Amino acid sequence: MSDLPSTVETEEIKPIGPRIREEVLNGVEHPLKRRFLIAFAESGITRQGCEAARVSRAAVSLWRQKDEQFALLFIDAQEDAYDQLEAHAWRRATDTKKPSDILTIFLLKAARPTKFRDNISISGHDGGPLFRMVAGVSPQRVCGVEPELRLGKAKAKALLESDAVKQPAGAVETVKS
Repeated sequence: MSDLPSTVETEEIKPIGPRIREEVLNGVEHPLKRRFLIAFAESGITRQGCEAARVSRAAVSLWRQKDEQFALLFIDAQEDAYDQLEAHAWRRATDTKKPSDILTIFLLKAARPTKFRDNISISGHDGGPLFRMVAGVSPQRVCGVEPELRLGKAKAKALLESDAVKQPAGAVETVKS
């Protein structure tokens, strides 16, 4: 038999609120840093955190660079905000009256990317690279952004189909005109 209770009392469950955990902020004595972190954890938006603390983005950036504890708490607050956003998306996606198919798709892609990601493969002729290299330099760099505009279609096509273009990326041989 298990030592676990068969039912869970609601008083035992401590909900995760929209605020950064107080025990995390106990070590932050600077009131502006505390105010920023609380507002940032609630919104996930740096500007709102700055407005709540009445500090500039530059101040927050400096705090992150100079204060290792603040930098770690910034990441923690950001994760709290992301968790809230994900929970909100989850509620919207699974709403029984008006579920959101789009949010469901995004949640599935995030949760199981190998199964639900968009599978797009871009390749050139016969599955090869999209652009051939000319002595280690792409035709776009040799000819300009649009080889057809610079050389004319016939010359650009001849250049792209020539044997010189098929040299490996590390080749030293130059292209003859």
